[in-house]
Amino acid sequence: MKTVPLFEEEQQFRQPWLMALLGITVAPITLFLIYVMISQLVFGIPVGSKPMPNAMAIWFMPLMVLICSGIIWLFWKSKLIVRIDSEMLLIRFFPFTKREIPLSKIREFEARKYNPLGEYGGWGVRLGWKGGKAYTVSGNHGVQFVFRNGEKLLIGSQKATEFEAALRSALAEKIDK
Repeated sequence: MKTVPLFEEEQQFRQPWLMALLGITVAPITLFLIYVMISQLVFGIPVGSKPMPNAMAIWFMPLMVLICSGIIWLFWKSKLIVRIDSEMLLIRFFPFTKREIPLSKIREFEARKYNPLGEYGGWGVRLGWKGGKAYTVSGNHGVQFVFRNGEKLLIGSQKATEFEAALRSALAEKIDK
């Protein structure tokens, strides 16, 4: 039986600067590859002083276009889902990872401000410079966890104080039982 979530948040990579960076880098590469492929394979006009053989262009160019398009798709579809119920903390960073943590494994936690670049080298699923792991999408607020086994984990959140309050409520319910 599914329990009612005490807290749920879904975040996506939608920062204008990130979309602009992807547009400036990946899109022109993709368009250039399409241009080269059409020019060489459709019109028979080789591009460059040492054009690749047609047989290679037939396989390589579409593969590169798929890879570049896949990068854009991954950023667009990636999302961080955090859910707390009375027993479990669920972290899902679609399409990469899913982690379920029983609340009983949490030793301590606190909502805090952090430096994504300085502490973790950016956003996404990251390892910290001083140990620990982070799941972040945007912003600089989150909930820092220390588990009973000593592992540290930061989960970025646009609702860090609500996240912390829901955890406190869930853990208080467990103590009261």
